[in-house]
Amino acid sequence: MDRTHNLVRFLFRGNSMKTILTVTLLMLSTMFIYSCGSYDQDEAGEELVKVICEKTFTCDEAKAARPIFGGSQSKCEEKLNSEKKNNNDCKDFDGDAAYECVSCQDDLSCKEFFDHKSSGYKTCQDICDKVCK
Repeated sequence: MDRTHNLVRFLFRGNSMKTILTVTLLMLSTMFIYSCGSYDQDEAGEELVKVICEKTFTCDEAKAARPIFGGSQSKCEEKLNSEKKNNNDCKDFDGDAAYECVSCQDDLSCKEFFDHKSSGYKTCQDICDKVCK
């Protein structure tokens, strides 16, 4: 208890900017520790569609495919979301794996995302394979 009291006294003494920065860092680190995500099946699909469409319309590697995906990011999302609604038959869905899958795909560079032989793509594919068992 005494150590906590000393930490609080240290944080809230003197320099208010130091206090704000310290408290903000503590809050962010706590949020990071407890931010392990999980998606339900619909959320996972929507988030993955966002990643696919964003990469398609921001990466040069996908210029040729843009017309196939509707010609704009918003139309791409509409098209893929309507297609995924007809394909929602996962019996044993893992929401944590889905969150990791979407995060992994989002973190890939454009080159890795569109090169299915890259190690980054293969790593994500291994994670994504665990989503629907």
